[in-house]
Amino acid sequence: MTQPPQPPPPPGQPPSGGFGAPQNPSYGYPQQPGQQQPPQPPNQPPQPPAQPPQAPPQPPQAPGQPPQAPPQAPPQAPGQPPQAPPPGPYGAQPGYGYPAQGPGYGYPQQPGQPGQPGAPGPYGNAYAPTTQYPGPGMPPQGGGDQKRTRMMIIVAAVVAVALIIGGGVWFASSGGDEPGPDGKGSSQGGTGGKGTDGPVALKGGKVALNPETKPASSTGKLLFNVPLPSPEKSVVGLNGAWATATTYAKVSKAEIVGYDLDAKKPKYKLPMDGIICGASQYATEEGKAAVVFEAGPRKGENEREPCSRIALLDIDSGKFDWQKTMPGGSQASSLGMGVTFSQGAVVASWPGNGEAAYDISGKELWHKRDNGNDASMQCLDRGIGGGKKLVAILRCGEYGSQTTQVQEIDPATGKPKWTYDAPKGVQSAEVVSTNGPVVIGIAAGEASITDMVVIDDSGKQQAQISLQDDKYKPNCGISGGVERCFTATADDKYLYMPSKSHDAVGGDSFSEQNEIVAFDLKTGSATWKASSEVDQEIVPIRMAGDKLIAYQDGYSEKGGQVVSIDPAAQGKKTVFLNLPKETADAARSLRPGMTRAVYEHGRLFLNQDIMSGTKYGLDDDKYLGLAFGS
Repeated sequence: MTQPPQPPPPPGQPPSGGFGAPQNPSYGYPQQPGQQQPPQPPNQPPQPPAQPPQAPPQPPQAPGQPPQAPPQAPPQAPGQPPQAPPPGPYGAQPGYGYPAQGPGYGYPQQPGQPGQPGAPGPYGNAYAPTTQYPGPGMPPQGGGDQKRTRMMIIVAAVVAVALIIGGGVWFASSGGDEPGPDGKGSSQGGTGGKGTDGPVALKGGKVALNPETKPASSTGKLLFNVPLPSPEKSVVGLNGAWATATTYAKVSKAEIVGYDLDAKKPKYKLPMDGIICGASQYATEEGKAAVVFEAGPRKGENEREPCSRIALLDIDSGKFDWQKTMPGGSQASSLGMGVTFSQGAVVASWPGNGEAAYDISGKELWHKRDNGNDASMQCLDRGIGGGKKLVAILRCGEYGSQTTQVQEIDPATGKPKWTYDAPKGVQSAEVVSTNGPVVIGIAAGEASITDMVVIDDSGKQQAQISLQDDKYKPNCGISGGVERCFTATADDKYLYMPSKSHDAVGGDSFSEQNEIVAFDLKTGSATWKASSEVDQEIVPIRMAGDKLIAYQDGYSEKGGQVVSIDPAAQGKKTVFLNLPKETADAARSLRPGMTRAVYEHGRLFLNQDIMSGTKYGLDDDKYLGLAFGS
């Protein structure tokens, strides 16, 4: 860890750039001010349909026939190119990991008018898992980075096309208000607003953020691998992986497979009625996970049942505590499906105001919640993220002129505690963290995340952090609803993000490295950094008590590492686990940042969350998961 130079005290006025203000930081060392380059306008995107398509009687389907050749890039959101705000008075920003010399990228900025509003960015995985379970094997000695990157581009493009074509269906639909499984109608509460009469305490269902201690030995080994099932024709999703002290569970094709961590062998297979559409990103303190799945088996590649079933999994036993049919679920698909926990609530959500909330025992709490907005605003939930707080992302208004809202909501009632109105031009938002103040990733003027916004407990903006033209990489994937940013997390003091790799300090001309940078949640300024080793890349995995667990990937001569980073010691790293170098290439194909890793009880689990399709000749991946321990 290298202590960066301290920034000078900020002047009285912040920079004039708003959300997504173009930044041009250089690699390496801090630069002299006054070198800012003008922004380049994006390409002109396709125009949206004149009228939203009418909702079909069946739920929207993922595109059945992807393009014959991979597209060069996902379609851009409709609208005119964003207008660049006036350049700030401080010029170019410093190199990676260093605080700005003056109030540049980290200093709170006034909200601007970053661009013209357009269609929301990609919501999630348009495909559901379709796989089988073969026997074990050994990790290969070959990488998969280029293949996986190409596959992700294909999937993102297909999803984006589906959203542009079918976006009107989602936002014209209310998610339905049909009777639930008990025959009753809507369970929404009374009139909502900016606040509620007081929270109702629910039991259990808290997201596990277990502290971790340094293992007796840091010498790691491969415990076992979970073979990837035989591929389908199309790209499919496999999102969902969890671990307890004794069991590792992983989503597979219409089933969940469990492994005994002591015996290092398969423990159970839990068959499902249909393909899994979405899964909770984390487990609860009681060792529970939640999944949403299709109501029955598929009759063909494009004949899919709706994603209308939700279940609570006991990870250790491999059994469901309960299963329910979700109200409004007849209009749900895997596109944008999210499942989360918060303060005793299990919540599924999908674009277009589709949602269903249950307590940990399976009792329905609410669906089609009252968001407190006037009906004329046409505000619909895009998705809901959990953790220590439950946070909804809403899109309001007509297609082509939509605005974005963020609400913290009461898990017991669905009513808003506060509402944050994002500036015009914010096209979409992601829930990054609720461990302290709410941290939201926003796309200002473009489809990808451009800024992080910190919102305090009253719903007011506390700080803004620019990603500076992708200088910092939250790595937001294509599955997980609105909880899809794999490598950004926060506690009650700092937001942690990895930087893009750059020329290594003191290395040769071909060496690279990066940093995890800690941003102060009160000011938005970069405070300290934890650097990777030369020729390695470091990314956060999760908070573990008051420490940050991170992964440093390996290469042919050195295996990956799990490290603990101490914020109280300004980013001091402690090695918890050194992975064998023989597994480095296999681990790189599943490394965190491309998927969500799990680190629990001294063990690391690298997981596959998408499976390539034979249509694209991308069927070289072999592993559903890799487990490491000491």
